Amino acid sequence: MRPGAPQAGRPARPDCPRRGHHRRSRPRPRHHSVPAALTDCQFSAHLRLRQASLHALALNRNTIAGRSDNGDSLAAEGLQAAGGASLDNGFTAAGALRLTGAHITGQLSLRGATITGTGNGNFVGDRLQADNGVFLDNGFTAAGAIRLLGAHITQQLNMRGATITGADNDGNSLAADRLQADSGVFLDNGFTAAGAIRLLGA
Repeated sequence: MRPGAPQAGRPARPDCPRRGHHRRSRPRPRHHSVPAALTDCQFSAHLRLRQASLHALALNRNTIAGRSDNGDSLAAEGLQAAGGASLDNGFTAAGALRLTGAHITGQLSLRGATITGTGNGNFVGDRLQADNGVFLDNGFTAAGAIRLLGAHITQQLNMRGATITGADNDGNSLAADRLQADSGVFLDNGFTAAGAIRLLGA
């Protein structure tokens, strides 16, 4: 195995630009949740955050090139992010983003993000709870379907200007049965979908 190569079954370490020398800081007291912030990083394998408890998640301008056996680039089922989750400003994933049952206390933002992998669920947020809105806008692009079955968004679902070029096996580009979006759903300002928009019971 070449030096630095990821071992089988483990996500690779991110390749991030160096930010200069940092002095070793004093140990901080442990908390139940910690922030996770990585910028301009390249992941050669998928990223696993299943059942993780974070103060906040920020993956702005990151690229996740790898996929799991299930086709996921980000497996974050049951994720708890108290300060929000930001995957903005050129974030790119080669596979699906899976946030089934996640609870994002702040804002979930994928403004300008690109998900290139195709499949039955490109962004899977079934039973997702987002307390300050979900933003898949400002040029957000997905090559597969968006699923938000039974999701509860305390504020708005904003997909203004988004493009969905794929669909699931039933021909749906957006499947959001039983979605509850307290401040409305916005699919305007150039929103484009190759398949149907399904909001049964929403």
